Amino acid sequence: MEGIVNYRTLAAGLNNRQGQSIRLGAIHRSGTIELASEGDIETLRRAGVNHIYDFRSQEEHARTPASITQAFTVRHYDILKAASLYQLGQLMEAHRSEIRQMMVEMYADSFAKTPLFGQVIRDIAAQDAPAFLFHCAAGKDRTGVFGAILMMMLDFDEAAIRTEHQRIDQPAMEGVKQMIFRRRNIPEDTSHFDEMFTILPEYTDAFFDAVYSAFGSTDAYLKNLLGVTEEDKKWFQQRYMAG
Repeated sequence: MEGIVNYRTLAAGLNNRQGQSIRLGAIHRSGTIELASEGDIETLRRAGVNHIYDFRSQEEHARTPASITQAFTVRHYDILKAASLYQLGQLMEAHRSEIRQMMVEMYADSFAKTPLFGQVIRDIAAQDAPAFLFHCAAGKDRTGVFGAILMMMLDFDEAAIRTEHQRIDQPAMEGVKQMIFRRRNIPEDTSHFDEMFTILPEYTDAFFDAVYSAFGSTDAYLKNLLGVTEEDKKWFQQRYMAG
């Protein structure tokens, strides 16, 4: 992609417990799409993408270009409405370890315990065609957790989900960091924010620990928080898995 940050297809090169992979070109994930080029839009359209699921805040998605909203059906879900990710100015005096702990707590609370991802799943099930893209600002936290949820539904084991979650385009993250900080007039010396713009194993651990602590299993998490039934999982597997 020319302008879409941190873009890739979900779980590329990984197989689920049945030895199946996700159908080629069916599920796409990324960071912000506000710099998408006409070529990027055409690439997604050729892949059959009609729907985009945007996990950013109102402030973030207000910058989405009209060319994207005209080319696709775009739905918005404010996953981090109460989180502190956007209060960056208040964190300038924070130590690197404090920011890491904030990220861990966000994974354990804001991500693992929001039922809003269940609505996204229901909206995907109602699509007129299978292919879609989901994204947030950096394409690693909100997007990463929803990718993990989709992989749970598609019968990937925890090891594969962890592998996918911890993949990251680190140079792209540096670009996202600079873009966000420029908009907030935050000084250039922001190295102590690095833990906010990467994926550490502790973040994945925090998500799974919270799921197991509250629900006992990923199946119970899908069912009791997100409203996903066994029939839903079978339907998703039939629609999105190949091989």
